[in-house]
Amino acid sequence: LFNVLFLLTFLLISSFINGAFLGVLAQASRIKVGIKDFFILGNRLWLRFYILNAFQMIPIVLVLVNLNFSY
Repeated sequence: LFNVLFLLTFLLISSFINGAFLGVLAQASRIKVGIKDFFILGNRLWLRFYILNAFQMIPIVLVLVNLNFSY
């Protein structure tokens, strides 16, 4: 149970950082971006990256559970 919660927490934090980083990169050419914008854009985009990261983790988790999924 701890490992599952740790994985979900890791996915949540990494998706927030990815969303904020890409949002800041998209806005940087138009306006001056600060730390406040980092948190606003991360809060706006985290769910999309959470779903993407979850889909990317499914094969890794399956291989860790059963090695036969890797073949």
